[in-house]
Amino acid sequence: MAPAATSQEMKLAEACKAEGNRRFGLQKYAAAIESYTEAICHAPEWDVLYINRALCHKKRSDWEAVRADSQRALDLFSESVKSHFFLGVALLELGAPKQRAIDHLIKALELAREKGDKMKDDIWRELARAKYTQWQEVSSVRKAKRKRLQHRLETVMQRELEAAVGTSEEQAVRDDIETMEEALRSVSREDEAGEIPAAYVCRLTMDIFRDPVMTPSGLSYERSALLEHLHKVGKFDPVTRSTMGSSQLVTNLGLRSAAHQYLDDHPWAWAECM
Repeated sequence: MAPAATSQEMKLAEACKAEGNRRFGLQKYAAAIESYTEAICHAPEWDVLYINRALCHKKRSDWEAVRADSQRALDLFSESVKSHFFLGVALLELGAPKQRAIDHLIKALELAREKGDKMKDDIWRELARAKYTQWQEVSSVRKAKRKRLQHRLETVMQRELEAAVGTSEEQAVRDDIETMEEALRSVSREDEAGEIPAAYVCRLTMDIFRDPVMTPSGLSYERSALLEHLHKVGKFDPVTRSTMGSSQLVTNLGLRSAAHQYLDDHPWAWAECM
């Protein structure tokens, strides 16, 4: 571990960080990286510098650099929303095992909710992308295996049917073939998209709930959409028109848990969240 930066080194690091922020604001990402790197030389244990540099790398789609800086920032401070978020996205872009990316994105989302961080919507979309692509990969393998199994079973059953034609066993074999086909169709439905139950869909966004809140009237809405309604339209329930304010909203943990469980049980639905 590097020794803690002196007060003079911190002043130099802060000056370099400020210059990096200025360059970032001008979209001069390569120059900003130089400034943050110089700041790191003065204060190598300051996690924010690695996070800021990771963001610059992210803007340049340099995912390996994003991964390295995000991991370093997490080594210094494990409860950073941005570090978990950037690392999750980098792992996703680098083609790492999806579950590794998902674990970091879930942690980032949990931290963002605890801290009221506005990044939670961006994190949710990336988590949805990771979950959906993970399902696509698993589903593709599962479909190939089912197809191979179906071919083998049909070959065997067809031979049995040919041997049983004209005998007392013919109808039993035909019944077994029908049962087999129905069983395979039933299993395949888990990989078929369907309609998301209305109970899990917000009336305002028409999207599946991410962070539902309940109003005094007992109705639930997506938090961000309802807060926008209260700010821009008026302080009343969108459906009942009852007067209300943001302080009266209660997080609907039961609905959030149920909606997220539905997504885990029907991962094709993550496509609606991206």
